[in-house]
Amino acid sequence: MLLHDTLRDLARVEPPARLAALELLLAGGSHDLLDPRQSAGVHPLVVPLARDSQGHILGLLRWPTAPEGMHPPVVRQAGPQLSLVARSVDAWVHAELAHRDARGEALGGLLTAANDPGHLYAAGQLAASRLPLNAYLLLKVGVTFDFFEELIEAHLEKGDEKAALVTADRACREAPGWARPQAIRARTYERVGRLEEARDGARVALLEPIWTLGEDPQGVAVLAGWTEPVTGAPFRRLAEDASKPPADRAAHLMDAVAADGGDWDAARAELGALYREAGLDDIAAFVDR
Repeated sequence: MLLHDTLRDLARVEPPARLAALELLLAGGSHDLLDPRQSAGVHPLVVPLARDSQGHILGLLRWPTAPEGMHPPVVRQAGPQLSLVARSVDAWVHAELAHRDARGEALGGLLTAANDPGHLYAAGQLAASRLPLNAYLLLKVGVTFDFFEELIEAHLEKGDEKAALVTADRACREAPGWARPQAIRARTYERVGRLEEARDGARVALLEPIWTLGEDPQGVAVLAGWTEPVTGAPFRRLAEDASKPPADRAAHLMDAVAADGGDWDAARAELGALYREAGLDDIAAFVDR
């Protein structure tokens, strides 16, 4: 109930129906559960769920201005960077059950929790589909950046540059608003010798939130043709420009923190004030927690 109430009362989002299954799967895996109200060291837009064996935080992302009906995606935080793990709790639970089924694990009560809001998965469903696990996830669940990176690599190893570029384009369409797939596509262009398109693609990646790159921005900046090291200074100047809308200034402030590999905790008060100035009182209260 704590996670449910945190999402409803603090993050002000509709709690996903399969939270119980999510928590059971996390508790039974290699994760240490976290208090979802925790804020220290946590990205200001993330409800923390658990910490994995590498010390990374798994959580739910509360976009500041999410489209109506959009479910909070499951993300992984490493330093100031976020990576997309699953587009929704349902997708994460579905994929996790399929992975465990593929390993021959007994699913038991996990299925009961997962299917309580409505059928999602049954024991043996993966085998019955007659699909390899990766194909099942692609067709039935939806996949994220790691999958596309692996697929692009496989195409390039076979010498199929066209298929690699088509896959990179698809990765960008699947996750608008994320810098990571744009960076993946830029690097794919670089590897096939299309350097001008690689440069332009890297510049597009750097126009997205810096904290969605999933990596240090320096390498992408070099590919984009930047001659100076990436720092938070230019983003900080934009964040301090009173002529800009406060929501945009908040976005620039977050870019500054991510570019410097900095401390989210130190930016919370300023970030919350900008969201409050923008009239986004719910997200301001969440950031201030």
